[in-house]
Amino acid sequence: MKKLLLYILLLSPFFAFAQQYPITNSLRQTEFIWNPAMTGINERAEIGVSYRQQWLGFAGAPVTGILSGQKTLSRMNMGFGGALMFDRTGPLTFIGINGAYNYKFSLQFNDDDQLSIGVLASAGQYRYDGNLAKVADSGDELVIGAQSSQFNFNAGVGVFYSSVPDSKQNESNFYFGVAAPQLLPSKLSFTGNSNEVKLKRSLHGNIVGGFKIANESYYTEHTGWLNYADAKLYNLSYQFKFEQIDQFWGALYINTNFTAGLNCGFIWKNDMFGENGQLRVGIAGLYNLSTNGQYQGFSYELMTAARF
Repeated sequence: MKKLLLYILLLSPFFAFAQQYPITNSLRQTEFIWNPAMTGINERAEIGVSYRQQWLGFAGAPVTGILSGQKTLSRMNMGFGGALMFDRTGPLTFIGINGAYNYKFSLQFNDDDQLSIGVLASAGQYRYDGNLAKVADSGDELVIGAQSSQFNFNAGVGVFYSSVPDSKQNESNFYFGVAAPQLLPSKLSFTGNSNEVKLKRSLHGNIVGGFKIANESYYTEHTGWLNYADAKLYNLSYQFKFEQIDQFWGALYINTNFTAGLNCGFIWKNDMFGENGQLRVGIAGLYNLSTNGQYQGFSYELMTAARF
């Protein structure tokens, strides 16, 4: 029982941010999952895949995979996005889908500013496999050894403002957004062997802000994300990014949970993806600098996206 409690305590912060809502190091690649108002903000069609493996030294550590796509209809001032998600932490697995829509208009503070309002709908299945729970006493009455699953639906909203559209990479800008990607609190209940495990899906919110300093060949960008859950769990992350336009990028990532990491990748321009199309391929590595880091081990994330 003690090992089971330790397992839950170590993973509890991620029940708020990974299991309930997958977390990723590539803050701007799957932004519409966190804030639907950011759907298609680069005004290009994009298809992307990311895979994240956390805590390589910890059995049953979180694994997250996301297949996403987004498209902007510039003439109609709107964007659409969707994602398939897989997320597993120990005995709990989530497979789901979401769809996002936003509408863009100008506040006319300048010629190029853009305000977006977005909505998000998500649905998926949670599956609890008690046979994968790490326990010291296999006969513990509180342990569910059977398999159980539950379907869940949720919705979200968001707003996002940028002084210059994100598609204009060689122009400096600043941006700010607020969102609640998981609006509907609910409870998950898993039963087996006459026992029951209950998990709460809480209201989630986030705030993003940052600015970009650009010229004709490269830009630097500072981005901050504040994530908050109804259970008063929160964390703050910051990313500094340098991108040589149409060539490569590198970024430094830090989080208030004492995680730090590096993110880098290459950009290939290719007519296969249309005029000015490009393929972006990157990798990120993270490590927790707290005393728990030696037990959790190294984390990594792989990502690729094609822009048309």
